[in-house]
Amino acid sequence: MNDLAETTEMTGAALYHYVDDKEQLLLLICEELMDPLLRLSEEAAAGAGAPEEKLQDLLRAWLLHYQAHYDHVRVVSQERPTLERESAWLYLREKRSAFEHQLDTLLGALRSGGTLSSGDPLLVRSSLIAMVDYTPQWNPLREPADAIEVADGYWRLITGRPAAAT
Repeated sequence: MNDLAETTEMTGAALYHYVDDKEQLLLLICEELMDPLLRLSEEAAAGAGAPEEKLQDLLRAWLLHYQAHYDHVRVVSQERPTLERESAWLYLREKRSAFEHQLDTLLGALRSGGTLSSGDPLLVRSSLIAMVDYTPQWNPLREPADAIEVADGYWRLITGRPAAAT
């Protein structure tokens, strides 16, 4: 918190006017990542188009969201063990579970349509989440085009098909 106060050129007292402690700040950062991501998954699932298009749209939106919130993603990935001990994590875990459910629905539709070759839904979902969540560790996603390129690469890995044009 002292580093944050120094970086923002605020006094510690001024910073504590906005947040109670480091854990609350981390929760707010997580919410800024999770809330839009959940909305994106709900929009993708409800949208028109084939399941393939919906998943590709979701992957692109997901990585564009991470590109726009790169620093948030890095903080969450480093501080997640701290948060998981907090009772507030349960609230965030519910949001993550709702997102995973939307993803499972899209992947189930792809599997039913024969687009996915893997018979293990948990393996596909877990692999996809791990790939996307780890992306900022190896790719800074400096431009939206970088996020689209990575999303389309993941799409090809999951489906074995070329991605549709942007």
